Amino acid sequence: SHNGVDMLCLRLDDAATPVWIFGAGHVGTALVNALAPLPFDIHLVDPREDYLTGLSRAKLQVCHSDKPQDEVADIPAGAHVLILTHNHALDFDICRAALVRGDLGFVGMIGSQTKRARFIRRLTDRGLSAAAIDRLTCPIGVGGITGKQPAVIAASVAVQLLSVREAQMAQNQPIKTASDGAG
Repeated sequence: SHNGVDMLCLRLDDAATPVWIFGAGHVGTALVNALAPLPFDIHLVDPREDYLTGLSRAKLQVCHSDKPQDEVADIPAGAHVLILTHNHALDFDICRAALVRGDLGFVGMIGSQTKRARFIRRLTDRGLSAAAIDRLTCPIGVGGITGKQPAVIAASVAVQLLSVREAQMAQNQPIKTASDGAG
């Protein structure tokens, strides 16, 4: 006995959230496996073509890109972005491009508190506002899980993304917008 409005809301809630994973290394591929059965549409981006070959899952789109940071412009608003490449300089460029946008649902980067502090300093030096920088989640994953195995990290991040997704759906506000990027 649902009316049309209820059914529409139900379908919107069931829509998969797009997740863009930058980096197809051990943790990136573990994340693909962890997120595959969950309500996410996964895009995996890496400049190393050999890391992408043979990776096929339902709901997975693979993107080989020599300049992954340039792919950030094409990500739909509200999507989640995870940054875990093999290269700190590349992580920084992707991170900066994602934070400047201000319309992504989640921007997370693998790393330590030390890496976080270094990136925040560099982002500030490049003119990013405190509000833009505050959108960065680093380290990623839920607290209390200390295992470093790729599958453990991936499970922890999957729980975090589900939690973010549910909170955004509860607010009925799929994206956190901000008009303040680089100053």
